[in-house]
Amino acid sequence: MYSKIIEFDDPLWISFLKEYNHEFYQVPEYLKLEQEISGGKILAFYFKRENSSALMPFLIKNLEYPINGYEFDSKSPYGYSGILFSKDFNIDYYKDFFSELITLSKDLRILTHFIRLNPIYNNQKFPLSKVIDQQMHGPTVFVDLKKSIKELDSDISSNHRRNINKLIKSNYRTIVNDWSQYEDFKNIYSESMIRLNAKDYYRFESEYFEKLRSILGENMVLASVVDSDNNVVSAAIFSNYNSVVQYHLGATSSDHLDVAPSKLLFKDVIYYFKEMGAEILHLGGGLATSEDSLFKFKKGFSKSLLEFCSLNLITDYNVYKSYNKSLMKLKNSKPEDPDFFPVYRNI
Repeated sequence: MYSKIIEFDDPLWISFLKEYNHEFYQVPEYLKLEQEISGGKILAFYFKRENSSALMPFLIKNLEYPINGYEFDSKSPYGYSGILFSKDFNIDYYKDFFSELITLSKDLRILTHFIRLNPIYNNQKFPLSKVIDQQMHGPTVFVDLKKSIKELDSDISSNHRRNINKLIKSNYRTIVNDWSQYEDFKNIYSESMIRLNAKDYYRFESEYFEKLRSILGENMVLASVVDSDNNVVSAAIFSNYNSVVQYHLGATSSDHLDVAPSKLLFKDVIYYFKEMGAEILHLGGGLATSEDSLFKFKKGFSKSLLEFCSLNLITDYNVYKSYNKSLMKLKNSKPEDPDFFPVYRNI
């Protein structure tokens, strides 16, 4: 058995990705970009026992107040980086995987790990204990592109179909990978984040989008909807790795919200990615994994659902409990959300 905490340039990271299916969430160059935005430091836990191997990227940040030698905690980078397991990973080794992670985390003075699991690659149940808990947060929507065109079409809700037909009659159309429209997408996205009063994290600068395109290369797809005057009114970017497509970011112009051009966009990209040979298009869930209007919009294209889960891992249970109590006393406050993990980040 072998385990190690590795950095971006470690050959183990690159060789693992070359050998096993992955998405852009685990690509070092993308994670470097995420590190620039989020701060902290991104590392990965590498594990190997016999023919079973695994890789888990994570982002460490400083604790507000160090305690008993612990200085950091960890969470998954934005998105669904989860845990990549080799195809032939022996499930009997899950306990060894987490035991080694805890041991090495103690060495690095990391108190907790909040691990966002990938709904596609991590849809299994993990062994639980006093220091490992698996939480279900809500459903996400995916389109099974192995279905026939007829089946895919029938999965689209009647409401969506009515809107789509109106858009087509009004000469709206979808264009894929016309990168001269990338600037239009960036402008519409920026406008949308202001309109929605989005958190600062999501207000990406133009430089982010340029770096993202450079990193993903041919694995990145831009889809745009134009009106009868060829103005871009809605656009979205997707990643396509190993037959799995992830919807990453999208936006619609304020002037066209009433006609919902994104419905035409998603209908057309479903057929586009099917033709390209992809097997799954993951649309994601609602805001904060709730079954809100965004979730219902996505479910209008497919009723196929996955469960988005996380793992809460505590390196030192007694220190964790003591830290929570100390902060509550220090701040004279209790957690706003009783289910939030780690508790001390919610006080």
